[in-house]
Amino acid sequence: MTDYISFTIPGRPIPMGRSKSTKAGHHYTPIRTRVWQEQARPFVQQAMAGREMLEGPVALEIIFGFTPPKSWAKSKKDKSIGDSIISKNAGDLDNLVSNCMNLMTGIVYKDDSQVSSLLTEKFYWNEDYVSLKLWGHGSGTGREVRGFG
Repeated sequence: MTDYISFTIPGRPIPMGRSKSTKAGHHYTPIRTRVWQEQARPFVQQAMAGREMLEGPVALEIIFGFTPPKSWAKSKKDKSIGDSIISKNAGDLDNLVSNCMNLMTGIVYKDDSQVSSLLTEKFYWNEDYVSLKLWGHGSGTGREVRGFG
């Protein structure tokens, strides 16, 4: 049987904000990013309860669900459920992924450089959430990523 870690973080996914600096030269993570990570961390810790951190290469699957804009007509909202998102309002996919990967560092794995396989998507759904699934490449999943062509 495949051994994987799977959990969902309710609420609107937040993209990783660019590091800011003060006039004195101190660097800090934007408040919006820090708040989301603080709210999401307990879900990661609960999923890892009783488990050891993953070692070696890790495969990661992340699904981002966003509610359609409130300004849309109900019929347009209903039709959009399940559609992929292109809108900038949901954030860049790479920044959304980066925030999730940074969140799991030190809890799920030692360093996000261990992630060697990544599958991700963002789409409209009835509620905002992030769904994550991770497994070690040596966990018997049978998945092999060998490149294109």
